[in-house]
Amino acid sequence: MYERVKNEDRQRAPAGTGSFRLAYNGKYQYRVNCIDHLGMQVRKSFTGETKEECIAKKKEFEEKEAMKAKGIDPDATIPDIVKARYKWDLMMNFSNVQGYHRNLETLKIIERGMLGEMPIAQVEKKHIQFFLFTITDYANSTIEKIFQQLKLAYLEAMNQEIITKNLMLDMDIRRPRSSKPDKKVRAYTMEEQQRMGV
Repeated sequence: MYERVKNEDRQRAPAGTGSFRLAYNGKYQYRVNCIDHLGMQVRKSFTGETKEECIAKKKEFEEKEAMKAKGIDPDATIPDIVKARYKWDLMMNFSNVQGYHRNLETLKIIERGMLGEMPIAQVEKKHIQFFLFTITDYANSTIEKIFQQLKLAYLEAMNQEIITKNLMLDMDIRRPRSSKPDKKVRAYTMEEQQRMGV
């Protein structure tokens, strides 16, 4: 239940500025017309502890809608951004089908973690550091691929203006080392290859 909050001077609010209502729980509701990402006028409600919080929520909504209108998803996750880039590279013949699928398999490691569900704009340095701590059981080569995917996601997000700061450039964000020892792989000599018929 809400009761309408009148202007202090008891005059009607100017057209297009919306109206405030006060709920019995003490929260304000701001009802106002906004423009969505399709350019359509929609009536929206924003609830907050203060009028200023309601107005800030309206501004955040409008900024997200403006980004969507430009074809940018402000709620895109790291896997969403990397998948889109890999798909583009495949369509432009920068990678082949096998490489594309290998990259998606590696990306599943990020998808299964906390970073796979959070919009990249909400990811903080501590989230990345914790995630990197959890992947030390993988081989160094896999860790390197995951780290490169994180760097790619942040570079793409910066280019698309989803974020304003590239956390992967922070001095405290470093590629972890595997807890497993590296395996030494010896190449076959030419004679060994000929004997095997390779």
